[in-house]
Amino acid sequence: MLAVKETREKKETSREEEQQKRYFNYQKDGDSLQVSQLEEDGTFRVDNSITGGAYFITTEGQQKSCNCPDYVNRCTGFNPPVECKHIIAVNNWIAWKNQEKARRDGKHNFDAHKYLIKVSGRDYLEVKFRLHWFRLEHAAWDIRTDLVHLDLEKGIALVRADIFDEKGNHKASGLKMEIRSSFADYAEKAETGAIGRALAALGYGTLQTFDLEEGIEKGRIADAPVKLDRDKGNGKTMSQTAKEEEQEQEQQENGQEIRHEDIGTNGSNGNNGGNGNGNGNGRISEKQLHYLEDLCKELNVKPGTDLAAITREQASRHITNLEKMRLAKSRN
Repeated sequence: MLAVKETREKKETSREEEQQKRYFNYQKDGDSLQVSQLEEDGTFRVDNSITGGAYFITTEGQQKSCNCPDYVNRCTGFNPPVECKHIIAVNNWIAWKNQEKARRDGKHNFDAHKYLIKVSGRDYLEVKFRLHWFRLEHAAWDIRTDLVHLDLEKGIALVRADIFDEKGNHKASGLKMEIRSSFADYAEKAETGAIGRALAALGYGTLQTFDLEEGIEKGRIADAPVKLDRDKGNGKTMSQTAKEEEQEQEQQENGQEIRHEDIGTNGSNGNNGGNGNGNGNGRISEKQLHYLEDLCKELNVKPGTDLAAITREQASRHITNLEKMRLAKSRN
């Protein structure tokens, strides 16, 4: 009995290893495999654009079989049979079709508004929610990240993220650099940022992210090195706004204290008795509060007021200024 048990365990392990080989083969050759459904009862054809081979997959119950030499001569030696790369291609094609149908039927509609937070007075959709949204609509797509550059001595990490569809076609990319002085886990943050930028390029949270706005806070545009000295149509004069923000940053760096006496909006000076509702903006959110506390601790800044009593917009102003302090500190 012991010998029989050992033989079964060995064969099961071997099957898993063989299946992993086929998954690897599919990842390597999947771009060249084209799937087409011949009949609704589960008959498919897989064409290899490189070798010119054509293979047929049939379905009986939950089991699929293929007429390729690998499946006939090797995969069927296991119980259940190992799935060849052609069967794997068909399974992924079916999953993609189901996802597309579900998306068209509205079964996976994602309401981004339920997950928005306020940062710098604006709506922001975190990368984890963008990623969840993306996976609901494209379960068979692939996100690959690459550590382009890592300097442990200087504390610099540069990560690239690429998104491919179920056929291996490249759809979007994102590049993100982080430094150790900003985050202790700067390599992980760079990877998250790269994924977020790639998702934004596909339209996931594009209007609720700052990932594609490099330079605008200083009156410049990243993709065109020009100064915005005049109103560009949104009612804001960028150079003037940048100057005011730089002055606020200098004041905070010199005083090393957060004040909110002059931060009120809509005519309010922020002195509203501590109820956080002087301008109808609502009290600071829990996420904002935790983030502000972390920033203060990181920059060794002493709050000059009760952060839990300020409004969301006031919190956004604080966050913006502290983030600028952190950026200026990292450049020194």
